[in-house]
Amino acid sequence: MPDVIIITTGDELLYGTTVDTNSAFICSRFFGTDFSVKRHVTVSDNIEDIRDAVEGALAVADIVITTGGLGPTDDDNTVEAICRLSGSRQVIDPVHNEKMQKFFASMKITVNESDAKMVSYPEGAIIMNNTKGLAPGFIIEKDNKTVISMPGVPSEMEQMFTSELVGYLKNKHVFNNSRRFVFKLTGIRESE
Repeated sequence: MPDVIIITTGDELLYGTTVDTNSAFICSRFFGTDFSVKRHVTVSDNIEDIRDAVEGALAVADIVITTGGLGPTDDDNTVEAICRLSGSRQVIDPVHNEKMQKFFASMKITVNESDAKMVSYPEGAIIMNNTKGLAPGFIIEKDNKTVISMPGVPSEMEQMFTSELVGYLKNKHVFNNSRRFVFKLTGIRESE
């Protein structure tokens, strides 16, 4: 049974101005499967905080899932943090880069240098397509451990989880919810 740790990134989550719905969504999809979610961790947008959280999670879990920090702004640092941890260099995904170029052109916006950050990933990673946004997700496999990074925007993450990640997990592990069994009781005290 693979152990999973979920890491959500974002100062807005720590400030309480945004509610972390990503962890709840991911956990609900793992409930009743052969995967065991051990904890959720929320960290700031700081590169070293993200790197340390992923490194710490890999020490005790088989699979680490991150959400957030894949955009073009100064506080989007997940790719760089994971590159530092894995010793990979950051490269641009040509498919998502072309999609970004077309999207900005349709809005008559010039692509600037920082926009390339949004379509980058650690070299050697498996790319997950983002059908709801511009930033790709990615999967790194190393030493029988897996790091999975998805966007923080809930609609993008949920679509990527469903259309891309489930297939990957079914390929690598047993992923079905046949172990799910729910009892709903009413009319008795909680202690009973």
